[in-house]
Amino acid sequence: MKKVILTTSIACAIFLFTVIGCKKSGDTIATTDTSLQSAVTQNAIDQATLQNDDDAIANDVTKAVETVPKFALVAAQTCLHIGTFGADSFPPRPGDSLHFPPKDSLHTPPPFDSMSCPGIVIDRNPIIKGLRRIILHFRGMRDGFGMQKKGTVTVTLLNATRWDTIGAVLQEKDSLTVTGRDGKTRTYVSVRLVTNKSGGSLNSLAPSIFSFSVHTTGTITYSDGTVHSYWIYRVNTFNKLTKSFSIAGDSTVNNVLTTMGGSSRLGKTFIVNAPIAITADSACGYNRPKVGIRTLISEKDTVGITYGVDGTGTPIKSGCADFYKVNWTKLNGQKGTLVLPY
Repeated sequence: MKKVILTTSIACAIFLFTVIGCKKSGDTIATTDTSLQSAVTQNAIDQATLQNDDDAIANDVTKAVETVPKFALVAAQTCLHIGTFGADSFPPRPGDSLHFPPKDSLHTPPPFDSMSCPGIVIDRNPIIKGLRRIILHFRGMRDGFGMQKKGTVTVTLLNATRWDTIGAVLQEKDSLTVTGRDGKTRTYVSVRLVTNKSGGSLNSLAPSIFSFSVHTTGTITYSDGTVHSYWIYRVNTFNKLTKSFSIAGDSTVNNVLTTMGGSSRLGKTFIVNAPIAITADSACGYNRPKVGIRTLISEKDTVGITYGVDGTGTPIKSGCADFYKVNWTKLNGQKGTLVLPY
């Protein structure tokens, strides 16, 4: 997104196009393979959207936290890789004029309360009250991927004295709406726990491998009013030397590594197994995984997805991938296959 690539913004385009294999299209049971394929495709998009959004929100939060890793009062500073101070959209404080601050290019935000960054206002007022907490106000600006986020995320450092220490845990409470490039909205109400597993951060010189776990539970409300509950347990790892990024499951169900579960907008329960981590690198693009497998089980249906294939669905052996492959069982018991572009 910005010129600096060793940031959490690399995951804003990530990738987990996990799918729900279900035999419904709306409220009608699929009676043909065409309707079944349509249902599989739509639910693949739903789960891709959900995982993408969770990654994007979590990583926006992480890069904001890197501006104040100690959750302590500091003088005015730049927003690191988020950008530089802006001049508008500060949330008014009690007693402030509705026009605070003045919208002029010379305005500098107050040194101890809020920071204005492209797309986000970082409200640091809770720190003044002695809390290790910041509130992120998403402005609804369109990012480089055509996405808009509007709402708030309240971030609290639950333990340790700073975020970049091993074992530090952030609690993130989301209440925001995301609008996609297609104009459709989805509203998230969720709680996310992010644990620093390696120490350091994406921008720190050491360690060379930065890893953090993300555990999210919440609900998503689609633009058509349907509600989908979910949980996501994953571990994100970034190798600063090879500039590669991977996402692995961080939960075990029935002795199988899993990354996601919940109920679909059609009311069917699902779980996503993660036998092989999804991996991408800067050379091919972080939104174009080169390897990875996910298997979704939804009641009686099983759908598999393989990342990093060519146009025929064959796993690549070198170079970059442009496709991923979805497999499911047709109504007649035969295997169905879709090869989809990233």
